[in-house]
Amino acid sequence: SVFEFCKGSFLVFNTRNFLFSAFLSGFCVGFGGICVHFQTFAVCEGLPLNKLEFVKFKAIHGVLCGFFCVLYMLIKIFLL
Repeated sequence: SVFEFCKGSFLVFNTRNFLFSAFLSGFCVGFGGICVHFQTFAVCEGLPLNKLEFVKFKAIHGVLCGFFCVLYMLIKIFLL
């Protein structure tokens, strides 16, 4: 899920831990993958884009999305 968005989201479901799978799914959606970052850098060539901060904030976004996916799954499990 770190390198490529689509393949990572499919491989996440091979893990046996349900909550870990939920976290990785959310992280995959929030982070987007390194390949998407390189595409963004290519499109923004010549613009004032701080690449290190971009990756840092996308990682934070991924962690937050992963956390909310786990929270959603816990609510879903305990309410059913």
